Amino acid sequence: AYWTGAAWKPMQTGLANADYNWRQGVGRCIAFYRGQVIFGGHFVSADSCAASNIAAWTGADWVPFGANNGVSFDATAFVTHQGRLICGGAFFSAGMTYAPSVAAYDGTGWAPIGVGFDNAVWSLVEYRGDLIAGGYFSHSGTTVLNCVGRWDGNGWVPLSTGLNGPVRALYVWHDSLIATGLFTMAGG
Repeated sequence: AYWTGAAWKPMQTGLANADYNWRQGVGRCIAFYRGQVIFGGHFVSADSCAASNIAAWTGADWVPFGANNGVSFDATAFVTHQGRLICGGAFFSAGMTYAPSVAAYDGTGWAPIGVGFDNAVWSLVEYRGDLIAGGYFSHSGTTVLNCVGRWDGNGWVPLSTGLNGPVRALYVWHDSLIATGLFTMAGG
């Protein structure tokens, strides 16, 4: 739904799902990219538009997003970084490209970001020009990350020793990176 300043309005029939025990789709994240509002979540269609967990809203209609459409399972986080839309989630592919839990869309196609992660990405943020991911993962390939990692242009690297539990959200405030989630220790 969208707020007009005076009332909530539906976005056609919204998101729909073909699995679980309910028919509604689940929206999990929103971003603005190249003039479109992009929605991610767990759904198979947006109104009458077939959509694999990602769809774009034009202001009047739903349209597919991305080459070969969205991601193979939940899209849970978006951030724009270096002109690309970065998507994180609990998926193994984006479009037709193998990309475990994180992928980049450059306006023409999807690409993996390194070797990805061994479990879900729940939050993405740009901090001091770097891409930061937080989630339920512990590794990127053989690199130990403990629920938070930074993309250095070649691979995912740890932020200190990470956290001892999943990161649900990341935020930048006054040049500080803030994390919240299901953890009790950060950096030891």
